[in-house]
Parts: sequence; structure tokens; C-alpha cells
Amino acid sequence: KQWYQRRVRVERNFKSMNMECDNSPVTEPMKCLRRGLDFPGSTQKQITVADIEECVRHCRDTEDCQALTFREDYHYCYLKNERGGSSGPRVSPGYSSLNLECENSTPKQLQCP
Repeated sequence: KQWYQRRVRVERNFKSMNMECDNSPVTEPMKCLRRGLDFPGSTQKQITVADIEECVRHCRDTEDCQALTFREDYHYCYLKNERGGSSGPRVSPGYSSLNLECENSTPKQLQCP
């Protein structure tokens, strides 16, 4: 099992942290993936990961992470604290981005009443 640190509090030489572990598949968030898009700005953390699925797990287990951008050539994972980054999506080949929560359902009614 993998675990990720969510918050560390240091007080008088004591360290404590909240631990949460989510080992569920990343299938659902991957439905939100947008290839060829970067979400610039609002980066709270940059890490190097093996693949985009690991990046999703880190975001899911990091407090306040709402979105991410994955740079495919260097395997950089940018965790974002704002959906779509600070300025919205930008076309960028070699990048893939996603919001952890997205609405991809088919519209039920396309005409106004």
C-alpha cells in the first residue's frame, strides 16, 4: 500500500501528521484527462513521477489539490490548488492536465425551454 503525507505540524520538537490512504483505482479521475493541454499557474507542488496515474494518486492524496498537469517528456507532475490553473487551459503539446472533479456526462436537453 502507498500513503502520502497530507499535513505536517511541527511543535516543540514533535512532528505529527494526518495520514490518509486511498488505494482505489484512478480510473474515474482519468476520465477527466485532457491531452495536449497545460493548466498554467496555481502550482502548489512539483514532483517527478513514473506516470500520470501516479500523479493522479499524489493529487488525490494532497490537501487542497484540485487539478494537475503532467509533463510527459520529463515525467513532471504539477499539483494545482485551483481548477484549470490560474489562467485556464492552454494548448501545449507534450502536456496532459485534468481537474480531479469534472462533468463529462452527455447533456440531456440541448434546447432551451
